[in-house]
Amino acid sequence: MVKWECYGIQVSIKNLIMKAIRSLVLIASFLIVMLPLNAQLKDIGTLMAGGPKDAQLLLQNYLKPFGNALGANLSAGWYSTAKSHNLLGFDITLTTSVAFVPEADRMFDASRLALTNSGNVAAHVSGTSSPTFAGKKEAGQEITYTYTYNSNSYEIAKYKTPQGTGLTFLPSPMLKVGFGLIKGTELMGRYVPKVGLGKFGDFGLWGVGIKHELKQYIPVLSRVPVLNISLMGGYTKMNSGANLSFTPDDLGVTVSNPPSPDTWKNQRMDLGVSNWTVNLLVSADLPIIAVYGGAGVSSSKTALKLKGNYPIPSLNETTAQVEVNPMADPIDISIEGKDGGITKPRLNAGFKLKLGLLHINFDYIYANYSVATAGFGISFR
Repeated sequence: MVKWECYGIQVSIKNLIMKAIRSLVLIASFLIVMLPLNAQLKDIGTLMAGGPKDAQLLLQNYLKPFGNALGANLSAGWYSTAKSHNLLGFDITLTTSVAFVPEADRMFDASRLALTNSGNVAAHVSGTSSPTFAGKKEAGQEITYTYTYNSNSYEIAKYKTPQGTGLTFLPSPMLKVGFGLIKGTELMGRYVPKVGLGKFGDFGLWGVGIKHELKQYIPVLSRVPVLNISLMGGYTKMNSGANLSFTPDDLGVTVSNPPSPDTWKNQRMDLGVSNWTVNLLVSADLPIIAVYGGAGVSSSKTALKLKGNYPIPSLNETTAQVEVNPMADPIDISIEGKDGGITKPRLNAGFKLKLGLLHINFDYIYANYSVATAGFGISFR
């Protein structure tokens, strides 16, 4: 087992790595299991009552801040200095980033969406606004679907949009490693193994990045001992799955032909969020403290899939009764809002305390979805 002595304290690299991994898994498990979104999973399935087209519109608006905040977190925590590791130098850092959801993304108005209003079926929205994932813990607008036949209207589904979680911020823990190569180049990676979360689902993450020092190409600056300038780029992908439960009982109306309960087993929501970021970094690296900053761009994309069979209501015109038919794997979309699907600028500033091999860093990203990050780990130059 490799050990170093730092300020009279023996540091076991293996133990630190194992503790960091265990802590990361526990934190990630706690966040995903306890995240109030789990309380809304059943209601998320209920959005299928109006069919896949309406469900897509409602899911895009409800989950937009979740995807955007998680994407913002994935862009953070890549660096705590502009200086690259020397050849064979490395660091292992446990970071937690917290993205803040702007107030404008905490509510939406379902009546402004192009919900079904053609043919025999029409959606009617009551109320003025609905919470998004980051909104208040209160039910949203009520949506009623009616089927018109022979000048008579029949109610075939009724539900309220999901409650918000009350969370205006979203934390994301990650384990980051960096490894020094030649000529001021550092290879970086992130990884969270796929963690099963019992009946709730699962969670996993990976990422790869690279940092290269630019100071060596600028003769005047290359003589300044504490100043470092570099360019970095990184890509991160997070995959999570959540188990759903939506049956004909959740339609809000009586169904004349309920299929076997086994029809609705194995419903699942798969959510994948990817992010890439490119930044120009500057830092002043002193013996005990480093001050760093970055300016760059970031882009995120959220992919959403609903798997399994979901009950879709319709009217039997002969009996004038509501019936349901199962629809398999109805949703496969990308959520790309005006703030989540295009490239956005970002500014970052922070500092790192260096206590021998140990380091602690804090930084803040100023953007539409601002992010605060704290990190703790070991570094061997």
